[in-house]
Amino acid sequence: MRSDVYAQLLRIRLFADWNGAAPLDRQAAEKEAETLAGFQAASADPRIDGGFYFGRRGAEWLPYINPVSTAFAMQALALWELPRPRRQPLRHLLI
Repeated sequence: MRSDVYAQLLRIRLFADWNGAAPLDRQAAEKEAETLAGFQAASADPRIDGGFYFGRRGAEWLPYINPVSTAFAMQALALWELPRPRRQPLRHLLI
């Protein structure tokens, strides 16, 4: 399991819905958001606290926090919390 994959799936589901390309599968999106949030680290070490683990193999977390995964995850979860936009978001926001 990789946090960046869950983040990208959630992002594309939201943007596809907002742009009218595909209706939101709310159940799948909720599961992705919930799973993604589970990758967030809590630590006394400020270099780790709040970051997102890159992935998990079985029940074991991979032993590093990835800045790209963290950025994707933070954006995806922030988008998840937004109300549906009234107009289509700009495509360059997908990058």
